[in-house]
Amino acid sequence: MEVGLLHPQLPGGAWIFRDGTVREIGSQGFLRIQPEAIDDAGQIAGTAFTAQPGGVESTRAFVMEGAGAPVTLLPTSAVASQAHDVSDRGVVVGQDHAADGYRAFTWTRGGAPVHLERLGGGSIAVATDVNSQGTVIGRSDYAACVAPLPVVFRGGSAIRVEDLFVPGDWVWETVTDVNDRGQIVGFGKHRATGVRGALLLTPPAP
Repeated sequence: MEVGLLHPQLPGGAWIFRDGTVREIGSQGFLRIQPEAIDDAGQIAGTAFTAQPGGVESTRAFVMEGAGAPVTLLPTSAVASQAHDVSDRGVVVGQDHAADGYRAFTWTRGGAPVHLERLGGGSIAVATDVNSQGTVIGRSDYAACVAPLPVVFRGGSAIRVEDLFVPGDWVWETVTDVNDRGQIVGFGKHRATGVRGALLLTPPAP
């Protein structure tokens, strides 16, 4: 078992827990690094922070082959990109700053980031999780909404989770994970009572 996390006693550092042993990753020459995900092969994805003039920090999505490997910065925005997950097939997902706002992206080693479309009229989209089949989930805003909505990205386009099933008593507010069967978990609230709870969705085949 491997887990990559920020270590509270190592400012700017990170570590991996494997087979009962903690191995420090460190800051890798950056102000700090923030691991977000690790796949079964030990590949790590996350965000590297760099100090800029005026106390501002820039962020850059990165991937590492393992604890002893160097940080590889993705060919995303040099000032505002983040990686949030990596699949067991090495697909990294996250968010990237573009001329027209923030775009969710997927990236495979050796290629360029593929920006995913947002909901109509939106300016922000974030990819937060990807399974081994390439199903990507996240959130996106659109012209008339107050806050980003949970979405599934298919064929490069964002689809509201609400549109994947017959509307029932619950409204999805966020999605947190997707497994290799395409099942999605998240949180939502009951339309009538407003009570919030955990939700599970098994979407139909595209």
